[in-house]
This record gives sequence, C-alpha cells and structure tokens, in this order.
Amino acid sequence: MSTHSLREKWQQRVQSWRDSGLSQSTWCKQHNLRPSQFWYWRKKFDEASLPVTTTTHKGDKPSAFVQVIPVSQAEVAGTALSSLSVTLPSGLTVTGFDQTNLKLAQQLIGLLQ
Repeated sequence: MSTHSLREKWQQRVQSWRDSGLSQSTWCKQHNLRPSQFWYWRKKFDEASLPVTTTTHKGDKPSAFVQVIPVSQAEVAGTALSSLSVTLPSGLTVTGFDQTNLKLAQQLIGLLQ
C-alpha cells in the first residue's frame, strides 16, 4: 500500500470515528484497530490542521506554537460575553460564557487542555 493511500485510509477512519459519536476506545474495538495506532494517526491529522509556527533556538528541537492574536478591551467591550466560545486543538468547542460562569469555564478549559 502506498503512503498516499495509507494516509487516505486513515483519514477516512478518523472521519468515520468523528461521525460516529463513539469514544475512541469503543470505535477501535468495533473496528479491530489498536488504539495506539489510531491515536498516532488522529494526532498526525489534528496537528496538520493547526496553524503552527516552528522555531528553533541554538540547535534545540523545533517547537510549535499556536498563534494567539490579542484584542483590545475596546473590541471586547462591544461583544456580549454569552456569545464567546473557545475551540480547543482537539476540535472541542466550549460556548456560553457569561459573567456568572467565567471561573467555571476557566476551570473546565484547564481540565480539557
């Protein structure tokens, strides 16, 4: 099997898992796949979809950072807090922030990272 067709096969598998709504472990059991192998390919595709900047420092291994663009308080002031959401690199989106649950949202995001 060529590298290209192997990659396509795993992309189809990862998409099938995402569409299924099952846990990764359950999906792998149903399809007779090793979870470690599935995790490898899923991570590979997830990393490929992130906007990444690679830097090196004096011969160190490259490190990847996700770009963060700060906004001013004036830009945020016009936005209702309940309309804010955060999308994690895994694709999980947390929505519904408002002034009454910011601390809870902060703790939840910390646990999910």
